[in-house]
Amino acid sequence: MRLISLSLILFLLSCSSIHLRLKSEYQTQNNQVGEFIYEKSYDTKTIMWACIVTGIFYGGACWVYTMMPMTVQENNIVSDAQYALRDRLGVPQVEVKDPVVDRVSWDNNPTELKIYPGSALVSPKAPIQPTPVPKSSPKLKLQESETEDDFLR
Repeated sequence: MRLISLSLILFLLSCSSIHLRLKSEYQTQNNQVGEFIYEKSYDTKTIMWACIVTGIFYGGACWVYTMMPMTVQENNIVSDAQYALRDRLGVPQVEVKDPVVDRVSWDNNPTELKIYPGSALVSPKAPIQPTPVPKSSPKLKLQESETEDDFLR
């Protein structure tokens, strides 16, 4: 039993942080556009200790790890990414569009920001263009035995 407890504690200590990746497009107030990838680790020690204390009761707080990244963590990485982008681009305001946040690992890795100005990591959405109808389109004629109602069916 002591070996199992020690193994559980060592396993949980490895889950003391989560490394997240944010992929998104950005636009500055002076209309600079592009895309970026931002990675950062966040502390999860509170959940780790709750998991250690409650883990014997059907997993207890350990189930929280399956729901990560949670909304709070997603909001934190978006906010941190905006701050990093403003700092790197030297602008006072940056809008992050359609952010996608993924869990990379349970490691405490260094923060990383990759910027792709004017590029497209995500395929651009082209506007829908109406299809022109040729002026000389053939008109269908009713056969002599058909009525207009029969033709429309």
